[in-house]
Order: sequence, then C-alpha cells, then structure tokens
Amino acid sequence: MANPILFSTAATGTFVFGLDWMVNPFNVNWLLTFSATGSATLNSTLDPINPTVGAGYGVLVAPNPTWTVLSGTWPATANAAGSITTPIQALQLVITANTGTISLKIIQSSAII
Repeated sequence: MANPILFSTAATGTFVFGLDWMVNPFNVNWLLTFSATGSATLNSTLDPINPTVGAGYGVLVAPNPTWTVLSGTWPATANAAGSITTPIQALQLVITANTGTISLKIIQSSAII
C-alpha cells in the first residue's frame, strides 16, 4: 500500500516531494486546496532531486532539476486536482502568495508483490 503525503502550510516558499519513479504501473494522484486567497504552482521533474555520483571517487554532483508546470496550476488560485501516469522523479510546490492555508495531498499507488 502507498503512503499518502499530506502537506499544509500558511507560508510561501518552494517545497519538493520525492516519488518512487520505479513503481510499475506508475500512478500519482494529487489535490491542491486553498482555505483562503493564495497562488501556487505545481511542477514535476524527470531529473534526479538527490545528489548523484560523479566522475571520481566520492564525487557528488549536486542536483539541478528542470521543472515543468503541471496543467491547470499556472498559477492555481482555486482548488485543483490531477493524476500522473508517466514516471516522474518529484513534484515541486511553489507558493507565491498565501493568506490562509494551502494544502497538497499526494498518493502514489504501488505494486503488491
């Protein structure tokens, strides 16, 4: 069974949520809600979000992912929901304005073996 990610904040900022891109079949559902006035964008990336091993012993390459805006969240100012069925590495929530609480719920199904 998958564990949901339940995130709520009254702040602005950038928040990143890693996903298991190796799950087959890949399926992520998300719900973005606003308790008051706010503005947020939800992005996805195919790039690694953790440091990767580079050339040479013990050399780590810092992540520099390219983010792509998810449809319907450019920027979102009202509740929005969606589903992603192609593998991605992570979701990024960028909140630029917030007078209440903005919540993001993410659930990723996983295969039971």
